[in-house]
Amino acid sequence: MLRRKKKKFVLKRKIFLYLLKSKFNMLMLFFILVLTSLLTIIVSNTILYSVPMENELASDTYFEMLDIGENHSRYFDTVMTASEAAEKFQKPNYLSVDELTDLYKKEYINQIYIINQSYINELKMDNSQLELLSLPEIVTSSPNYKNSFPVASAKLIKGRLPKDGEKEIALSFAQLEKFFNYGSSEEESVIGERVVIQGVPFKIVGIVNSPVAAISYSNQMQQYGATTVANENASQLNEMLATLKKQGYEEPNFSNIFIETKTNKPLELLNYLEVHGPSYQYASNYVDQAIQLSLYKEKLTLIISVSVILSVIISALILTFGRKSFNLVSGFVNDMSNLNFRPSKNKRMLYLILMIDYMLSVPICLIWNQLIIGGKAGFIMLLPTLGISLVMFMATLFLMNYRDKKNASRNL
Repeated sequence: MLRRKKKKFVLKRKIFLYLLKSKFNMLMLFFILVLTSLLTIIVSNTILYSVPMENELASDTYFEMLDIGENHSRYFDTVMTASEAAEKFQKPNYLSVDELTDLYKKEYINQIYIINQSYINELKMDNSQLELLSLPEIVTSSPNYKNSFPVASAKLIKGRLPKDGEKEIALSFAQLEKFFNYGSSEEESVIGERVVIQGVPFKIVGIVNSPVAAISYSNQMQQYGATTVANENASQLNEMLATLKKQGYEEPNFSNIFIETKTNKPLELLNYLEVHGPSYQYASNYVDQAIQLSLYKEKLTLIISVSVILSVIISALILTFGRKSFNLVSGFVNDMSNLNFRPSKNKRMLYLILMIDYMLSVPICLIWNQLIIGGKAGFIMLLPTLGISLVMFMATLFLMNYRDKKNASRNL
């Protein structure tokens, strides 16, 4: 009895390995991989062009505000209906100096940084003089603003950008040569050297492709492009607006505001901004995820419809192609069935192998998804499509099995 079971096991393993290595399986595996990859590429691109995929900020406590000339942030379109938003935000409403000062006093706020646009407007950037620009790390590390300023991570050639509170600087090769007498042979080893600017020594930590120097954000350098909001610098903030007025802005406002919060869910901040500063576009990890989720829900019907239609087409193709491919191994399976006296058991191995082929296609689909969309959000948004695809594939295998049994009963 034991010998018979062992022989039966060896025989089944022989059948399985033969089918796994067969031309039938190679064809079906290739066919399934191509079709599921096509499904993933189409659905992932549908998601990508329907739902904006924002890059994550460096910290969950970073909150950015940008004036984009609209009455309200798109965030409010996710928490209220379109008619409610249109009624509530009928005209532009930006943060004033008093409102910023009041916001700074809130217990959920750690720091508020204001970009001095009037100073940036006056930068010559022709290397005729050593222009200075002081930006905090919340700005230089932001993926949303990396190309918006003369110095940011996109401009970095070597080393790193200065850290907050440190006497560090990033300079260009041209500045090193013109203002600090470094020769071309010394430029490669300049990282770590010290230069004196306005009587203050700074350590060179990076080289940038820009005629503007990035100086670490500190209290001594706030006049060079950015400042913090505090009770004692209200006059400086008012002066920024006055300078913008002189530069031709009819109704000047603070167009770039960066906030460091004490929470990664800035709901209290958003409630404040709904009243006092709705006319900015907001960027934070929390806000971007809320907007993505809202837009995804809006497009979910379309995405599911596309997934179902494509999955049905794929199932029909697999059903047709698979039945024809079965002829490559049907003779072998029948011969083994005669030895084993279990034709239905052996035929099920075909479906098991097809299921394995489908499971092998799943990581390929996830790779396509990450290449197109990227991030955890892209993976989560693909899950309904993978679920629909799995259900349709299982239904296809059951239909194949049903047709096999029906044909077998006719041949008796």
